[in-house]
Amino acid sequence: MDRVIFGCPSRIPLFLFSVCLFGFGQDRFASFEHTVFRVSPTNQISVVSLPLEPHWTEELRGSTLPSPAPDGSYVAFIRGHDLWLYDATSEGSARVTHAGRPYTQALASVETLISAWSPDSRRLLLAVVPGATECVDCEGRGDWTTRQYDYGYYIYDVGARTLRKANLDIDFEVAALLEDGRVVGFARGCRDQPIKIVSPTGKVTAVPGSLNLCQLDVSKDGSSAVAAVFQSRSSSIVKIDLITGESTRLTPVGAESEFQFPKRSLDLQHTAWIREPTEIMMDGRSIFSCSDPLSIQFQWLDEQRIAGYCAHEMFILEARTGRKLAQFVTPK
Repeated sequence: MDRVIFGCPSRIPLFLFSVCLFGFGQDRFASFEHTVFRVSPTNQISVVSLPLEPHWTEELRGSTLPSPAPDGSYVAFIRGHDLWLYDATSEGSARVTHAGRPYTQALASVETLISAWSPDSRRLLLAVVPGATECVDCEGRGDWTTRQYDYGYYIYDVGARTLRKANLDIDFEVAALLEDGRVVGFARGCRDQPIKIVSPTGKVTAVPGSLNLCQLDVSKDGSSAVAAVFQSRSSSIVKIDLITGESTRLTPVGAESEFQFPKRSLDLQHTAWIREPTEIMMDGRSIFSCSDPLSIQFQWLDEQRIAGYCAHEMFILEARTGRKLAQFVTPK
């Protein structure tokens, strides 16, 4: 595998020495678009080779893009319309579901979408949905017919290797699957809809005062979240208590879509977000500026490091300073 290795600098602060020398104990994974990167404790970057499909889908219920487990044990991905898991230890892949079906001359496909991992990486929420039925460019024939199937959300238990139906409406937009089985999200999109928390039995609780909050990043216990607020052609980032509905603004009110995609560090002590068109912000400070405003993405690797993607380059930042620790250029 191709690697770009950046060792420890010769002069670093003492409190960072043990991190740089000994790392954080295990590899982390970052996924940007259709590529999964493996990052070592010493910031060695490699591309994980997965047998992915050439095309991918993203929608409110989930995505066919690969999704690493929070603890780095597995990477979920879609192949042949079904869910597969890549084992980070053995580096082998195994098929999990057998629901997927391709298009035929008359019938629409059955698609599997990855929705959310639980914080403990023990369970994975997925959606089984019908493929599109409208045939736009077809001549001399009608549209496809939806196949008969028990469509909806399912929860896969990684340890037990079992799959069960979840008590969720098929149009529910998932933001998080919690360790206790509750699901946080929206009934039909986030605009003009309150945040809803659904218990494993299907009981729905609405969070008071939570309208127009999108792009949720929910705490492990489901007690709080950070979110982007989109309202009246304006945007901002807030922290919200999911029990009381009380919110605290983390940014000033900006232009439409100026503040987006908030994500908290694993210890919940810091919040990063994107300030369009080019900046990654952390606790109100700019830590990175991207040369391509259409490609900037990021995610937390751990409490000290942020992985980012800009203009076909994946990179690792020291969150506190924004210093670039490593980089990997992907083919265009």
